[in-house]
Amino acid sequence: GQDGVVVFDHRTGEVADFVHVRRAKQNLTLTLYHCKSSQEAFAGSRVADAYEVCGQIVRSVRWVGNERGLIGRLLSRLTTGSTLVSGTIDDLRAMRTDLAQLTPEMHICLVQPGLSKAKLEDGLLHVLAAADDYVRRGRATLRVLGSD
Repeated sequence: GQDGVVVFDHRTGEVADFVHVRRAKQNLTLTLYHCKSSQEAFAGSRVADAYEVCGQIVRSVRWVGNERGLIGRLLSRLTTGSTLVSGTIDDLRAMRTDLAQLTPEMHICLVQPGLSKAKLEDGLLHVLAAADDYVRRGRATLRVLGSD
């Protein structure tokens, strides 16, 4: 489809909680969303939560340059319990088939609703900066989505 394919893969061995694969002309954009709810009742900046999700982010850098493997992994996991949120399996297969002619781009997103810019503490900033540095060195970009 025009908006690409979104796979919900939140279970053991996941690529990411959500993966969005979208083709626009000769570009293939893959966005991996790693979601983590805060263990606190109020929006804050739990360092332990950030360590957990940043570990997932760092592990997902291995998919940069192996987009064919990532799409293959998604196709396989769709047969064992992961679900399509939008798009079709055929859309995903077509993007994998066309990969040689496409320029891939990888984005990795940390989604933590409890994360607040106003309440970031030094420990958390260091964890996020280290994850960002690692992702950039892996030729991807990191985005952080929080509560404000």
